[in-house]
Amino acid sequence: LKAVMSIAEYLRPQIIVTLGAKSTQRVLKSNDRLTMVHGQFFGRKIGDFSAQIVPLFHPSIIETNQNMKKTAWIDMQKIMKVLKKI
Repeated sequence: LKAVMSIAEYLRPQIIVTLGAKSTQRVLKSNDRLTMVHGQFFGRKIGDFSAQIVPLFHPSIIETNQNMKKTAWIDMQKIMKVLKKI
């Protein structure tokens, strides 16, 4: 996590997308279930700047559970909408 956060601090992205529960929990420093937080935007201070963290389901989950495709697409559309404004 330290290495990822130091890269984020250097690159200063406005949005960071986490894929899967483990990465989401580590970046958000929370034990919330991914099913409860996916597709939502969470502000996180990284060094001297802030980024929006957006949790998404890991691609392997979508691959094994085809019903998740629609949910994942809706979450991606939220991110694309915000990126268009930047």
